[in-house]
Amino acid sequence: VDGSKQQHALMQKLAHKQAAEQELCIEMEKVKRNAAMQRSESEQLKERMQNAERFALGARTFLLQHEGTALQQQEEIDALRQQEARMSEMVTFAAVMQSLSALSALWRIATSPQMDPSRSRLAEHLAHELVKSSNNLLPPTDELVQEPLRRVLGDGAAMSLGLTLMHTKSPTTAFAAVPVDA
Repeated sequence: VDGSKQQHALMQKLAHKQAAEQELCIEMEKVKRNAAMQRSESEQLKERMQNAERFALGARTFLLQHEGTALQQQEEIDALRQQEARMSEMVTFAAVMQSLSALSALWRIATSPQMDPSRSRLAEHLAHELVKSSNNLLPPTDELVQEPLRRVLGDGAAMSLGLTLMHTKSPTTAFAAVPVDA
């Protein structure tokens, strides 16, 4: 009986050890699977980081290339705007001829006989036309315009008319030094 008890105790110990060994094997398998998953996740993360670095480098290269293009385009736009501004300031040959025609008509009135009663009205009308046609070429207070007006209207009235015409010009056509195209 003692032998059978011992054998039974040994069998139980063996069964416990086998159960413990089986649990350890299961735990080892779990640890191996977790380690494999972590390695896989680590490799995926490493690959994602490399892809992100490549993307960032590509994006930086793209931005640098297009920054130069955008800067060049902005410079071209600025140059075109400057050219357009210069062109808008230039006086055309037709405008010069129209101004000279109005100025010569004003001088003809100024040198006509003083007995003509319509001289004053005609001189004022021609001064208006001269200012309108001169495209900032001949300001109404300039000597070239004032002298014939003084001969017809007198000093005070000529200057008053010139100042009135100067102030009635719109801000976009205000008188200023303007280059004349050759």
